[in-house]
Amino acid sequence: MTRAARGYSLLEVMLGLVILAILSSTLTLILTGGLKLLGQSERSDAANALASEMIQRIREYAEEPVEGVYDGRTPTPRVLGFPPSPYPSKTVSREYFFVVNLTSHDERLWHLKVEVYLDGTRRAANLECLLLK
Repeated sequence: MTRAARGYSLLEVMLGLVILAILSSTLTLILTGGLKLLGQSERSDAANALASEMIQRIREYAEEPVEGVYDGRTPTPRVLGFPPSPYPSKTVSREYFFVVNLTSHDERLWHLKVEVYLDGTRRAANLECLLLK
């Protein structure tokens, strides 16, 4: 009788099932890891967009900016409407909090640092720039 007519032994079937189980669990781990990284990337992109938006709003701010550290997690109150909205926080599927640090180098040059925290605990973005007023 030929091999094809006899079929496979129990040992061969069990070995095939073990290999299939290892491959499927590895594939599952890879896919869940990829989905986790995708979620982190989306949150990071949202935080960077919010930080960039805050910097743009501060650049367009009509009044003289007020030097200081404004922590939206506490929240530090605004001074003369500074920092502009959306300070202290904005919700884009999750809540992001702003920390705005503005220091003056001289009467015309300012250093601006905007940090964005996810849920108030994890820093998700950090952008810095110089403002010329």
